[in-house]
Amino acid sequence: MGDTIFGLPANTENAFDAAYKASLPPALQALMLMDPSNAPDGTNPRAIKAGQLALQGYIIDVPIMAWNWDPYATMYSRQLQGDNTVKDGLGQVDIKVSTDPADYPAYVAPPAPVDPSENYIGDPIGTLPYAGAHWFAVQPGTMSLANGTIMEHRGHTLQLHVMMQQTGLSSAAVQKTYVWTQISA
Repeated sequence: MGDTIFGLPANTENAFDAAYKASLPPALQALMLMDPSNAPDGTNPRAIKAGQLALQGYIIDVPIMAWNWDPYATMYSRQLQGDNTVKDGLGQVDIKVSTDPADYPAYVAPPAPVDPSENYIGDPIGTLPYAGAHWFAVQPGTMSLANGTIMEHRGHTLQLHVMMQQTGLSSAAVQKTYVWTQISA
């Protein structure tokens, strides 16, 4: 019989653990490298950092990322219990339970934000469809304008750039920033 870890095939477990860790954003990869030991005062810096990252929008699988449980053994155990998903550390996002490395593609950094250059008009407008003191009509039931929207505003033709930045492991954890650029006077 070959090498085993926790009674599971070592080569399978090692390959999965490597794929799992490589699928994480850099902040979570750094978290996974932190010492899981408690500090002398009894606090756990890794668990504290995991909580801070969760509040920043990262999807935290607490046993694996905060408590340093082995990714493969944890997922395997969850499958044996019949779990298809588990909740993230804040109980808001379902995390898929899987031991298939293909479910954990390598992390790809989101594209760099659009550089508005010298044609930049005002400050970024945040997450609502407005610029300055002017509100713009959107489709009923939506809260945003489409990327590339072109409009006239105060004698200028403007184009909207919607910049999306992934803030966690899940594609659902995305922050949007809206920036208008002047395309003609």
